[in-house]
Amino acid sequence: MSSLDSTAFDGLLGRRVSLRGHFSTPVVLEAVRAVGEGFECRVRLPNDTPDETIISREEAEALNNVEQGATALARMRITNTNKEGLKCCTR
Repeated sequence: MSSLDSTAFDGLLGRRVSLRGHFSTPVVLEAVRAVGEGFECRVRLPNDTPDETIISREEAEALNNVEQGATALARMRITNTNKEGLKCCTR
């Protein structure tokens, strides 16, 4: 099991995330702090109401993995766009 702490979620703060089993729609993640074996997530609902929930370490790891995958995908898209732009310019 990886060693997560609340700073692992800095890249998700202010972004919409899905916390299935906790909220029926995506919510904006505002803060995360470690509590016991899990994490307290302060969120903003779509109607702008603040709320919070506790997620397990396993849920936190899954959420963190999604963030890392999305970041890697975004980097790949930027790299591919740059490469395509270069190919276009060298023709």
